[in-house]
Amino acid sequence: ASGGLAPGALVLAAALQFWQLPHFMSLAWLCRHDYAAGGYRMLPLVDPTGSKTAAVALRNSVYLLPLGFLAEHWGLATQEFTYEAAALSTALACAALVFYMSPSVETARTLFRASLLHLPLYMASLLWHRIPQEGPSAASAEAEETNKPTLMPFPFAYMPVVAQEMRPRDTTSP
Repeated sequence: ASGGLAPGALVLAAALQFWQLPHFMSLAWLCRHDYAAGGYRMLPLVDPTGSKTAAVALRNSVYLLPLGFLAEHWGLATQEFTYEAAALSTALACAALVFYMSPSVETARTLFRASLLHLPLYMASLLWHRIPQEGPSAASAEAEETNKPTLMPFPFAYMPVVAQEMRPRDTTSP
């Protein structure tokens, strides 16, 4: 905890935000009749051609493209992540472009499947190519840990336990 938002938080939040709309808009297009039957007013219900729905998906897919470059620029990930993120995000944007050019159940399903592949591969790549950030030294972190109460694991999660030094018993005294 740094007491503020680190650039890594921005990259992760932006990746999730921009990924979710192509994912959701393709799913909403696929399930638009179910949403209508359930009484939910979604964009695909007021967009019979699918052009607005596909445009939202395409716009947010394109927004994913610079995130890999930002992660490298801010020292969060290596250059390899930049290339992998660009390839993954380009593939998602291409699927969104196909959906935009020809909104249909088939193109929406292709975009939905691409989004299902994109997020875990993107996050795995970020994790694999991350650059560890400098933190407090190990000695100061260890000193801090010995003075803090620890929490017992479940089912005793709410019972703080203060670590005490174990002393050997004096067996020579009567």
